[in-house]
Amino acid sequence: MITQAYEKLKQLNFDDFGTIYIGYVGVPEYGCLSNEMVSGFVEDYLLKTEDIGNELSEVLNELFIIDNDTSRDDVLNLLRKVVNTLNIDISKSSHKWLLVCLDLKLNGLSLDPMYGLLELSNFWIDWGQPNNSPHMIQGVNNDVDASDYYTEENYKKMIDINYDWLKLELSKERSN
Repeated sequence: MITQAYEKLKQLNFDDFGTIYIGYVGVPEYGCLSNEMVSGFVEDYLLKTEDIGNELSEVLNELFIIDNDTSRDDVLNLLRKVVNTLNIDISKSSHKWLLVCLDLKLNGLSLDPMYGLLELSNFWIDWGQPNNSPHMIQGVNNDVDASDYYTEENYKKMIDINYDWLKLELSKERSN
């Protein structure tokens, strides 16, 4: 599943060392990027980038030659060095993954309101229910009764709210 999410990330031009780092650490429900994916990203980066400082060049060369036998800790340490050297805001990188995963989730929800709302609620719980989350989880900071929450009407409303939020957040990311 991580491959599908990573492809979507690349389609949106969200792939950078911050998102690679987050993806390597692991994305809720989707898993972790592989060493091969990291090495492939580094190869593309090196082909596109002309001026790389000496400190960064050494680390990128090490990342470029990683293989399946390279330990995850070693790769994480190298990625952490790149993120620190480039002064990347990891919270923004995590947000990009959230947007990609929400898009995939919304497009794969169950048609049944009860199961779909549970899937959507579990998604937001897995992502730590960010303060700006558009989703309302039944019984969390509200007194909505289950008989009202798990209706077709509310399900459609929650999907629309999540799609609207996703579109707004994607437009913000693209303008940065």
